Amino acid sequence: MLTPGSVADHLYFIEKGVIRSYVKEEERQITTWITEENEIIGPTRTIGTNNLCQEYLQALEDTDLVALPVDFTEFIFNTYPETNVVGRRIWEYYYRKAEERAHICRITSAEKKYKHLMETRPELINRISLKYIASYLGMTLETLSRVRSRKNKP
Repeated sequence: MLTPGSVADHLYFIEKGVIRSYVKEEERQITTWITEENEIIGPTRTIGTNNLCQEYLQALEDTDLVALPVDFTEFIFNTYPETNVVGRRIWEYYYRKAEERAHICRITSAEKKYKHLMETRPELINRISLKYIASYLGMTLETLSRVRSRKNKP
């Protein structure tokens, strides 16, 4: 879908499916975000710049996307100033999501990270592979398995 070194000239609206973003560190894939239906995705760090994409985007299940050319969004914002309010609200929403991801990184306990995910995004747990959830939470699959097994004991 998208790989490092490519030009970020589209945003995508997810009609159906789950997408993750990841970076590679040596042989490891580190999940930076996971999102699903009714979200707009893309390499937002490079939109509006001359920088090349530094991340991979990967569909984790069958996915339907609507491509939104960045040039078109610029045209809409310039032609219809009222759309800037919508754009600002979207960026505010994604800023809050980025803050949420930063919050997860600052939680030091694996149990608390998993509990936080269960409270804020429980729909992901049975929808995608646990290896992606572990990566997103910044822990190994083995650690996630131990946390889940302790949580499920009576």
